[in-house]
Amino acid sequence: MAREKSGDVSLLGLVEAARRLGLCPATVKSYADDGAIPMLRDSARRRLFLPQDVEAFAQRRKAEKSKGKRAG
Repeated sequence: MAREKSGDVSLLGLVEAARRLGLCPATVKSYADDGAIPMLRDSARRRLFLPQDVEAFAQRRKAEKSKGKRAG
């Protein structure tokens, strides 16, 4: 499931977050597990992401990539 609705907030699943970031899901999983991308978990323990957190990470990654550093 790419998107879930939690109250009035749309959440992105791991695959959709990875697609938006241009990364493979395993890489996004690692970043999230390391705390570089904030995540939530549903009752099935799936990783879920707020779209604004994914966008903020993308912006940090872009800025740090230009400096030659890993985002996070």
